[in-house]
Amino acid sequence: MTEGMRGASTSVVVYRVRMRLRKYNIPLIPQFLNRASVAFFGVNIDDHVVLGDGLRLPGGNVVIGGFTTIGKRATIGAYVAIGTRAGSYHGPTIGDDVTIGANTTILGAWHVGDGAVIEAGSVVTHDVPDGTTVAGIPARPVSAAGAPSLRIVGT
Repeated sequence: MTEGMRGASTSVVVYRVRMRLRKYNIPLIPQFLNRASVAFFGVNIDDHVVLGDGLRLPGGNVVIGGFTTIGKRATIGAYVAIGTRAGSYHGPTIGDDVTIGANTTILGAWHVGDGAVIEAGSVVTHDVPDGTTVAGIPARPVSAAGAPSLRIVGT
């Protein structure tokens, strides 16, 4: 496991500790832990975010904000922004087993279905059905459930 992966994974543990401390009304320490997570790992997870078990963050520089829900076993790449649009507090609902590629933006109250794949560099501007792979700006379907996913291999 690379240093970046350990840091990003540690930030999920830090988030869960923060939420436990807030549950018991322990002041200041949760805020300190959030700032430490941002400073050391480049990961900022808002207090109103609900994370499912098994979330994987293989890279840092991830921002998750607003009233956002992320399902079980999701994978979120580096340099991803997930959260709200201006004037709203409602962020996306992301299903189980979703893969979100690096440099992706998901802002707004969109629904990303179970098993969906959002390719790197995409900007999600609408709901993504279960099992669908989307790519581009704005993100458009490149394969549907059951079809092989588009994979671009770089050098």
